[in-house]
Amino acid sequence: MKRFRDLPIKGKIVAIVVGTTFVILAAGLALVIIYSAISGRNQLAASAEKNAELASEYALVPLAFGDTAQAEKNLSSLRTLPAVKKAVIFGDDGKPFAVYRADGGDPPSLDLREHYSEFLGGYYHVFRPIARDGSTYGTLYLAVSTAELTHHLRDSIIFFSTALLVLVIVAFLLASVSQKTLTEPLRRLAEVMGTVRGNPDNPIRIDWPNDDEIGQLYRGFNAMLVRIEEAQKELRKNEAKHRTIIASMSDVIFVVARDNRLVEVYGDLGDIVNARPGDLIGKAIGEIIPHELVKEFEQKAETVRENGEGRQLEYELELDGKKRWFLSNLDLHEDGAGLVVTIRDITERKALIERLNQSEKMEAVGLLAGGVAHDFNNMLVGIMSSAELLKGVGYDDLDAREEFLGMITGSAARAADLTGKLLAFARKGKLETAPLDINQTITDAITLLQRSVDKRITITANFRAAKRIVCGDLTQLQNVFLNLGINAAHAMPEGGEISFLTSNPMITEEHCRNSVFDLTPGEYVAIEVRDTGCGIPAEHMAHIFEPFFTTKEKGRGTGLGLAAVYGTVTEHKGEITVASEKDVGTVFTIRLPLYVIEEKDDEEGDEELVYGKGRIL
Repeated sequence: MKRFRDLPIKGKIVAIVVGTTFVILAAGLALVIIYSAISGRNQLAASAEKNAELASEYALVPLAFGDTAQAEKNLSSLRTLPAVKKAVIFGDDGKPFAVYRADGGDPPSLDLREHYSEFLGGYYHVFRPIARDGSTYGTLYLAVSTAELTHHLRDSIIFFSTALLVLVIVAFLLASVSQKTLTEPLRRLAEVMGTVRGNPDNPIRIDWPNDDEIGQLYRGFNAMLVRIEEAQKELRKNEAKHRTIIASMSDVIFVVARDNRLVEVYGDLGDIVNARPGDLIGKAIGEIIPHELVKEFEQKAETVRENGEGRQLEYELELDGKKRWFLSNLDLHEDGAGLVVTIRDITERKALIERLNQSEKMEAVGLLAGGVAHDFNNMLVGIMSSAELLKGVGYDDLDAREEFLGMITGSAARAADLTGKLLAFARKGKLETAPLDINQTITDAITLLQRSVDKRITITANFRAAKRIVCGDLTQLQNVFLNLGINAAHAMPEGGEISFLTSNPMITEEHCRNSVFDLTPGEYVAIEVRDTGCGIPAEHMAHIFEPFFTTKEKGRGTGLGLAAVYGTVTEHKGEITVASEKDVGTVFTIRLPLYVIEEKDDEEGDEELVYGKGRIL
């Protein structure tokens, strides 16, 4: 059986009208019957009281003279009252003096009472004293039947119930007819809505001649249909535009559900995945990406779902015998549980970054050339002078020969060491990571800087990092420190101080969540590069890491230095931040994860890098 709220409007209207009619009529008829019953009882009681009073007056004389026959004769006159079924005259001794019984009546016997009346057992019982001038001679008892009253009430109930049923049926018929006035327009509206739902492009409209609420509803519905059609046209237009944009993109877009299964695939898969987009729907992401990346992807996906912040995953694949680089961006889907994964081929960008780094290094090498040439000249002068002096030394003077030869080899060694630093710095190639001492890397960069910057600039180092081993590319990290040092020198044309400071901060989960870099919680080594220059204007702070952005005058910079620094730090899973104040100076802070060395023996101390020494002949 359907619940009321599940009934159609037609049924609800009929049910409400019939139900309301029934409740109102039933309540009214019940009140009428109750009033009739109370009124009938009151009338019966009043009549019985009056008859008892008259009978007691007629019973006084026979009772006073002890004439029982006359008393019974007087009581027999009650036969004219069919409702009176029993009458008894009690003497003052409480014993029956005269009794009257009507046919068909058997009222219950009650104990003698002086002045009492009540309805009991289908009878109204009345006790009245027989008295005169303050003297009581006895008591009169009447038992009046309520059968006639009950019969009258029963007839009334039957009549009113029949009337109620007839009225409810009439109300049902009237409601069934009148509900069409309201439900028919609604039914038409529902039909039109069904038509529109099945065919949204159907230009159907509905009309209503009256200016009532139904007319307002129809006009509002027609206006809504117009807006829906306009919105659908705009939606189709935007959808076509977006599909065109997606089709023209080289990126591949996956929409991944909460269980890491693909629900939508866009873009040209090309040779990334040997399948059509439709074939990937329902597959787990672990079946699409390389096996070794599944764990890292799942970790980053969980982080994105927890924090709502996007994450990146960079990896290299070998496709058709060629190594290619890809970047996957993981962002939270609008449903709050799924992910939008964008896969982009960054092979050309990686190659461009490498060329930019090399170009920046070549620019730095050119900048260093002046200072290095001066040092080389001094070394060559020392070699040539020692060689000339050696010519004048006899073969027997071994001490002098050894001294001059030592001067020659010492100058040559210093030249070779400087050449090695330049060659290592200018080396071109892919990222080659190895454990290295960050303090020594900074020291080597300072050595090159001191030979090229203005002599009025002081370069200092304060190595406070107890743990200083990182896993990185020596050449690229030297390039980072050299670029930052050169930029600092350019900011101090009148001289100043460049400071390199190291420390060991602990990077927390909260720091990782708030950072724009892809960091992992743990212990890091921080490198601060400070200068006392002019500072960076606030309006330039948001652009300093953008490629080709420079504030230097034409011919003094390519705008690639800080972009290359940013790229190198990102490749090393670190972060770089900058703080600057006008006319006070600038601080670049680089944080790199420490290289974790497994301890093989408790007695082993901190590992120190061993640097080889030798001579190139």
